[in-house]
Amino acid sequence: MTSSRKKVQRCTEQAYRVVYASKPRPIVVCIDAELLRFREKGRRTWYDLPVDTAFRIAVKRKGGYS
Repeated sequence: MTSSRKKVQRCTEQAYRVVYASKPRPIVVCIDAELLRFREKGRRTWYDLPVDTAFRIAVKRKGGYS
């Protein structure tokens, strides 16, 4: 398994309406140490989510533990 010491950044192929409803934009996703970072392509504001919180949300959505 590869450690996450180095930042990895990717952009979605699809565009989504998340922050501003007027224009859908691709989402840039960054794995930066223990954080998942998101922003709309062409915007500067990042939205951070700790990895443990993201995992907890994924487990709850799957119907796992509370």
